[in-house]
Amino acid sequence: MPAGENLQQVRVYMNEEKFHDDFYNGAVDKIFSSSLYQLLLNDQRDFLFNHSKGCQNGAILSVACGDGVRELGLSDRVHSLVGIDISAVAIDKARSAAQKSNIDHFKFVVADARSLENYQEHFDTIWCCGFLHHLTEDVYTEQFNSLWRALKHGGRLITSDPNALRLVNVFKVFFRKKYNAFHSPDERELKPGDVVMQFKKAQFENIQVSYSNFFISPLAWLFPKIPKSVATVLFYFDRLLTRIPLFNRLSSGCFVVGEKK
Repeated sequence: MPAGENLQQVRVYMNEEKFHDDFYNGAVDKIFSSSLYQLLLNDQRDFLFNHSKGCQNGAILSVACGDGVRELGLSDRVHSLVGIDISAVAIDKARSAAQKSNIDHFKFVVADARSLENYQEHFDTIWCCGFLHHLTEDVYTEQFNSLWRALKHGGRLITSDPNALRLVNVFKVFFRKKYNAFHSPDERELKPGDVVMQFKKAQFENIQVSYSNFFISPLAWLFPKIPKSVATVLFYFDRLLTRIPLFNRLSSGCFVVGEKK
């Protein structure tokens, strides 16, 4: 653990570690193998690849990589990748999947993303997919500084988190119990503008915001048994919604991309 942590930070860290160990020992396969989630995952992979630097001859860091299912799906397009996560259970799954597929240019490590001293100016791109919204606000500044230091000059940081302004929140009251089962006690949704502000405070430039999906992500978690044919129709309708100016700000997910000059 980083030095100087207060008891609140330690409690949150331990809650997150236990929650994700339990998750990757339990419901993960049912969710991640569903048709809706696979469509969402492929869309996310394309976004990451298209907005990253160094995919073909550089190094990528994936923070909060989980069981590596997102990353391993890009193994034929990414030259070198390090995936880190606080869940030893998740990392064991990622390592086993990489070994089974003979993927030796990816490395998965149990590590605390708040402390990246061993990776100073090492990476061309850092992915933080579903990571920031698990942090408490008091550690944001140092977290972004740590990510900044781990990037090479000219490198990019890409984040993806649930949008606090998401339209589907009006239905949350009907699925509260199931929603809570798949969300750790301390996580929360983030306002895209607040994330952009953190990018600016950390001196990132050329900041871009993209909205990822309206209802596909919540449906994938809540109803993983939706048939593939139905999932495909829903997916493409969802993509149309994310392309409507202004209305897309009510999307469920949000990507933010920034560059270190």
